[in-house]
Amino acid sequence: VPSQVPSYVPSQVPSKVQTGQGGAVISEECTLVAKLAYDENPDDAAYYGYSSNWMEVMKDDVDSYCSVEGELPWCTYETTSEYGYSASISNLEGTWDDYYEFSTSETMTITGAAASTFTFYVQHDFYDIDYYPEDWDDHMLAAELTITGANGLLSDGDGKSGWSHPVDIGTPTHINGLKNEAYEGKFTLIVDCDANCVCVPTYYDGFYYGY
Repeated sequence: VPSQVPSYVPSQVPSKVQTGQGGAVISEECTLVAKLAYDENPDDAAYYGYSSNWMEVMKDDVDSYCSVEGELPWCTYETTSEYGYSASISNLEGTWDDYYEFSTSETMTITGAAASTFTFYVQHDFYDIDYYPEDWDDHMLAAELTITGANGLLSDGDGKSGWSHPVDIGTPTHINGLKNEAYEGKFTLIVDCDANCVCVPTYYDGFYYGY
């Protein structure tokens, strides 16, 4: 189960080798760079308001997560947020509000990814206050997860190379100031990498646990 946090290409030719099942050579120079981000320029966002998403990743079936709460030997975490975690956006109306606008991102760098499976969990961070629900549709804002591997951006069977949680114009994040349990602000991306660092992503709405 994903943990909770507070609200607020390399060469394919290994320099060393190790073997996996069946004696297959496993590339040690296999790196994945996962980035969770909104539009870099807040003014490019399709809706006004505030939004924040965060991610964490689990390797194989090890019950520990790489996230803002802790890095692991195979994973490092970075964020451009001054608060120290999350991908967030503030897109406000009027040019006088440009000073208060921002867009931040999260990045995880995974090394030694060959012959491993990684499960990315991404979810919306619900604010305590629902700002200007009569005027803003910021429940439609969702950060996009992209992952770069040895051959560039990973893409799934549908050709998609970026993934976000589901949004619906009729399903706000809050109802009467309280969290809307019907808002499905989360998704799972499972990335399977073979011994040659060929990695295939599979997307699931919500949190998927493999059973």
